[in-house]
Amino acid sequence: DATGRVYTWGFGEKGELGLGDSIKEVDVPTWVEHLDGVHVVDVSCAVHHTAALDNKGRLFTWGYGGTSMSDSALGLGPSDGQNVTLPTLVETFIDDGVRVQAVDCGDSHTVALSADGEIWTWGRGDNGRLGNGELISLDFPEPLDFFDSMTCVAIAAGRSFSLALRDDGRVFGWGKNNRTSSSPSG
Repeated sequence: DATGRVYTWGFGEKGELGLGDSIKEVDVPTWVEHLDGVHVVDVSCAVHHTAALDNKGRLFTWGYGGTSMSDSALGLGPSDGQNVTLPTLVETFIDDGVRVQAVDCGDSHTVALSADGEIWTWGRGDNGRLGNGELISLDFPEPLDFFDSMTCVAIAAGRSFSLALRDDGRVFGWGKNNRTSSSPSG
């Protein structure tokens, strides 16, 4: 809302609601109290995880903790399969002195844009959805080297693909490209 509070509702058996272990479903918008004192300016939700960005450029994630295949899109480190049911600060950005400007959640991955125009990705790596030239999953956010000499101004994440808009208006896409989801159609 206008005060930076986050409200969730719906079904969240994997912690997607951010309301703790005991609340799996709510029918009306419910305040995520764990973010009390945090002024949230952007939220993105996917099938099993949620990300919230505050006005200080800090990123919080919660939801599905992944499996032994390390497919968690939370960016909180190696997963033991435990779901994260409360918003948790993604420390990588704090440790690297990065201020996050935008975030978008894909089906099993997450994309972030730094205030400096740098693209970061993490989560499930199949289909090239992380854009790093590999098919391995990442437990922590990592910057994309491809964009090192470029400035990006917007991002988007789809089910198994991602997009970035450069400051000169060019759009880049990577990941699964069935039905031309990540590249222009002819």
